[in-house]
Amino acid sequence: MGCYCRVLRDISNDNEHLGNSVLVNGSLAVESSGDAPVRTRVLFLHALGVSGGVWEGVIAQLPDFLTWAPDLPGHGSKSTERNIRTVDEMADGIAKELNGEQVHLIGMSLGGLVAQSLAARYPNLVSKLVLVDTVAVYPIAMKSMWLDRSVSAPLEGMSNIAVATLSLWFTSQYLTANDTTVREVRKALLETDVDGYSMACKVLAEADTRSLVVDITAPTMVICGSDDGEPFTQAAEWFSSKISNSTVEWLPNLRHAGALEKPKEFAQLISSFLKLSD
Repeated sequence: MGCYCRVLRDISNDNEHLGNSVLVNGSLAVESSGDAPVRTRVLFLHALGVSGGVWEGVIAQLPDFLTWAPDLPGHGSKSTERNIRTVDEMADGIAKELNGEQVHLIGMSLGGLVAQSLAARYPNLVSKLVLVDTVAVYPIAMKSMWLDRSVSAPLEGMSNIAVATLSLWFTSQYLTANDTTVREVRKALLETDVDGYSMACKVLAEADTRSLVVDITAPTMVICGSDDGEPFTQAAEWFSSKISNSTVEWLPNLRHAGALEKPKEFAQLISSFLKLSD
């Protein structure tokens, strides 16, 4: 395992500090921020094709928390991992780096699948779980789409994929406004390493955590945009029926990345939920 450090902006108090960034199997870059009274760290896992940086708008709303925002394998400027095959392998890398430390875990989409695996297989590491616009398994049509993208991305690049992704993630009004978040997500998608993206698409096509979900014991909040795609809205209800201590919250009139489009509202939801135990 390699590691590196770099100067990061402390968004909780606007001071520069030396943050911590690490690599798990050469690929998991972790940034820390916050000088926080709530001592349980909050680990944010991002969606496909972007990086931990997309959580900055949410983290800015959480000054009471110490936060981590990793780049999952195949993502981010430091990622060289190309041999990950399953969400379990991604979860194993995170568990190794946590080294017994318990965290609050928030996972969106791909990150939500990894979070399910981590919470079910390493229950001692997860204090509370938040699943955001994610599934346990994709329908056949979407599995085929992921496999198609795993081939097309290295051949054609990310331009068309970026356009399609943005239209699914954000409302049309938000895209038209071209908010900073939209620009940053677009930039992250266009700069994503195509081989890493291809690897992650194959992981999504093969992912199936249905047998694991029933083993999740951490108190869980499921959050989903009310206008997200049917596989995700249906999955939100399914999770609430399978995870014993769980609730569902809807982000009205938002799509797949409602958490990023409305970071203040999303942060309020998770802050209230997480503070119940700290």
